[in-house]
Amino acid sequence: MTAQHKLSCADIVPYAMESRLNEMQEMWDVFCGVKKPTEEITEDSFHEYGLSFDYVDEGDDDNNYFRYHISYGGPSEEIRFYCYKNHFGRWVFSEAEFVYMDWFDGASEMITGKHLYFAQELFEFFNECGSLDEEFKKATDWM
Repeated sequence: MTAQHKLSCADIVPYAMESRLNEMQEMWDVFCGVKKPTEEITEDSFHEYGLSFDYVDEGDDDNNYFRYHISYGGPSEEIRFYCYKNHFGRWVFSEAEFVYMDWFDGASEMITGKHLYFAQELFEFFNECGSLDEEFKKATDWM
């Protein structure tokens, strides 16, 4: 009898990222009016999709990030937005990372290519609606 090989998160993350970001892009396109709604994807699908958006303070300004939590449990998925505030007090996008975690395992991949443009659009959406400032304030209010 041979032992069954379980795929690691590092094996899965590129495929999970591609699938999840393509799915989110479709919802985003309908939300923005670029594509017409379908039975599966309505104008509200994007707003009903994610679980939460928050600021994660790792205690080191270089490693703090905003997190768009997509799913949790086993597995969980999230997009981490790394950014900084410029001298005008405006949040500036730096890079984004897709994170895939399962019990006692996890892996991530930086978002690049066509998905990077979408990640930047998503970041700007959260920025324009005030989520970045609000979540940053909630996470750092105790300081």
